[in-house]
Amino acid sequence: MISCFYLDIVNINGNIFSDFVKKIHVTGSEGGLEILPKHISFLTSIKPGMVSIMKKGNSGNEYIYLSGGILEIYCNVVTILADVAIRGEDIDENRAIKSKILAKENMKKFVMGSKYYMNASVKFYEEIAKLRVVKMIKNRYK
Repeated sequence: MISCFYLDIVNINGNIFSDFVKKIHVTGSEGGLEILPKHISFLTSIKPGMVSIMKKGNSGNEYIYLSGGILEIYCNVVTILADVAIRGEDIDENRAIKSKILAKENMKKFVMGSKYYMNASVKFYEEIAKLRVVKMIKNRYK
């Protein structure tokens, strides 16, 4: 019985994660996905947020922020391609908080529905997603 699968997470700068894992959670275009070993072949877009990775053995979970991207499952290998992928431990919490505040202020400056408002709101929700990853990391060490 296969108890794990191979996960590759690649961003624009190269490979950020490659290892065998037990399962992952990620948000696809149609909602939350839990990927387990022997999952059927599948291709979907993923929304900005995090991927929660349950590593093999007892090495705990890992959390990675994703800016969105593409997820492919084929022959017990899961590949995630994202423009931005940041390991939770590498997220600068203070910078994310400041960027979130700035994005919220920018949203107030523009007319709802304008491209400037949309850009600011995307930035706002990206920073919220980063802060969720930071929170998960902190909870892991409690």
